[in-house]
Amino acid sequence: MSVTSNKHLSDMPSMIIESGSTAVGPDVDIMTTGTGRLYSMKLDNSTGGGSVCYFKVYDAKSVTLGTTEPDFIFRCTSATIHTVSSKQGLKIDTGLTVALSDEGGKSSSTGFASFKYTLFGD
Repeated sequence: MSVTSNKHLSDMPSMIIESGSTAVGPDVDIMTTGTGRLYSMKLDNSTGGGSVCYFKVYDAKSVTLGTTEPDFIFRCTSATIHTVSSKQGLKIDTGLTVALSDEGGKSSSTGFASFKYTLFGD
């Protein structure tokens, strides 16, 4: 799994993070320090093989699945691309960590082989 992060200078969100492959493990650190806001997410489960998955967002430097409670959970139905946006943005105080799993809540140890995401923030 590779992640690309780009900073841009404009009035638009200045950070774009993209998953570089379709393999997403159960725990992926994106941005480990600092404050910011997450304004929009494109969650692509269009090749998920019929599986529902849960994209979890943590305001933390790292997480332990099964122990750390997610701050936000987004259910992604199979064969769809979801766009989630917030005009005010989701406030991040500590750092940004995301995880993808087969269960909602804090439990799960399984990632997905066919999932892509793009995050927009500052």
